[in-house]
Amino acid sequence: MNFKLVDPFTLFYLTWMEGHRRPLDTNRWLSLHSTPAWHAWSGYAFEMTCLQHTRQIKESLGISGILSESTSWRYISTGPDDPGAQIDLLIDRKDRVINLCEIKFTDEPFTVSASYAKDLKNKEVV
Repeated sequence: MNFKLVDPFTLFYLTWMEGHRRPLDTNRWLSLHSTPAWHAWSGYAFEMTCLQHTRQIKESLGISGILSESTSWRYISTGPDDPGAQIDLLIDRKDRVINLCEIKFTDEPFTVSASYAKDLKNKEVV
């Protein structure tokens, strides 16, 4: 069983405030914005926000009138020849259709590369 911290304030506080109680440099937030840690945290926070707003996502997809269950899903690799997979948002609909949603946070337009498309196909197969 997996657990996720989903409260946005607590997630932000524990990541960026706890342990940094000394007076902060006035440029701290600007310098953090370009770090890998900030980008990773932004992606996780965006994913949590999306999972808390699945009703609005289903409305945008035009499937809000169909009964469904929404969750994230993960398959853990069993060895080197088994890549495993993670689906950010899985919408299991009562009309026997399953929507697989990949959630990405980026500051720039996102382009699906050939390797990324292959990874998405693997998630569909798993």
